[in-house]
Amino acid sequence: MDTKTFLETVLARRGFFCSFSAKGIKARDGKKQTFLDTVDELITYTAKLSDDGWDTYFALGRFPDKGSREADAHPWMRSLFMDVDCGPTKPYPDQQQGAVALRKFITDAGLPKPILVSSGRGIHAYWPFAEEVERDTWQPVANKLLSLTRLHGFSVDPSITANAASVLRVPGTNHYKDDPPKTVKIFYIPDYVTAGNLPQFDELREMIGEEQVRPKMTRTAVMDPVTQALIGNYRNSFKIILQKSAQGKGCAQLAHIIDNAQPLLKLPKFANRK
Repeated sequence: MDTKTFLETVLARRGFFCSFSAKGIKARDGKKQTFLDTVDELITYTAKLSDDGWDTYFALGRFPDKGSREADAHPWMRSLFMDVDCGPTKPYPDQQQGAVALRKFITDAGLPKPILVSSGRGIHAYWPFAEEVERDTWQPVANKLLSLTRLHGFSVDPSITANAASVLRVPGTNHYKDDPPKTVKIFYIPDYVTAGNLPQFDELREMIGEEQVRPKMTRTAVMDPVTQALIGNYRNSFKIILQKSAQGKGCAQLAHIIDNAQPLLKLPKFANRK
């Protein structure tokens, strides 16, 4: 899946696109927010900024008017999403352990496998659906998804999942917070997405549930004992995985971790359609 197909899959079909870009540690060298009319313009614009050393992001909603990326601007939404932070000071020390925890979460919560993007450090997960919905329809389901992460002891960036104004990194651009910079890559596409067999929003809503009040944005402090034990069981294999990651094969290894969950997952019926 290329960047254009990815963006057309996770974003609504109407409204304006929005790009956010930052340069330098903690964006001290500048920030830019730009509204664009087409997905091609979004890709060209963010690619140019990335080549010039900017960290580039896209808004997960499409907006009825140019000028405001606030959730109260009522964007149209076409996916649910989360950001799994990985790194020495993050909840998961590396992407491999983040992938194991994500695998356990989607199994325990009974969710379909998401599209996965390596942000350079962490993992971005997307659950697209067939039709766009208004922000007020989307919000209670996003609230519940965030609550499920806490219920199952899975740590995600709490500012992203239930926030219709969220931005995440554009695949194909560079992550400049590391030296040398890392490339943002799509590394896992579920079969039902490849087949164009996306669920209806109501199917995901029935699966996840709804929560009217948005949870407070607090991060799960520690992993639950089962997740810790699961990660411990994988410690020896992680040594091999990390060696391959150093050789540029890490994304394939992350995809392998997710695929190995298949016998355990109770996927919804839409994921098994031909």
